[in-house]
Amino acid sequence: MENLRYVLAPYDPDFPIALGERFIENGNRDRSYLGGGSGYVLSRGALRVYGEVAYENETLCQKEPIGPEDVTLGVCMTSSGILLGDTRDQFGKHRFHQNIPRDYIEGKWQSWYPNVTLYGSGKGIESLSETSISFHNLKSDSDLYVLEYFIYILKLFNVEGRFTGPSVAPLPPDVDSAPEEARRRFIRRKRKIGTS
Repeated sequence: MENLRYVLAPYDPDFPIALGERFIENGNRDRSYLGGGSGYVLSRGALRVYGEVAYENETLCQKEPIGPEDVTLGVCMTSSGILLGDTRDQFGKHRFHQNIPRDYIEGKWQSWYPNVTLYGSGKGIESLSETSISFHNLKSDSDLYVLEYFIYILKLFNVEGRFTGPSVAPLPPDVDSAPEEARRRFIRRKRKIGTS
């Protein structure tokens, strides 16, 4: 939750934006959606547009699914003017993950994955963002307990703080996916705390 709050901080909750790992449908970069497995976040503004404009409008949102729920919702959101934002960190590393950490570290994921992720995906531990938010396909409760242990319980000897990044999340590489207000808010927050 902490990293999710960190990433959401620069965004106006009333701006219609959805965040998650961006995928493309059938190789078409113009038809992108957010992968449902790793989850996605809809702003209050996105929920308002979906509920008040899109849901009952069959020209924007088909009643019958056109595929899995994430594809159907993604097409509906983009047709309705909801922006699908870039959630990668300033180094281009993903924060929402369609696979478990080991799959990225070993570079062994489902064969379809590299073909649908909009921004590509690296291999190795260095491909994972220090501010990751979610992972899909954790198989059991014990997987979650292992993550909880490493995140919240394990203490490192002679290490003051484990996070040394900026106090305001930098904008993602695809700054066009961030609304103008988020860009202005980001600049104001950086000036307020005195960072460059």
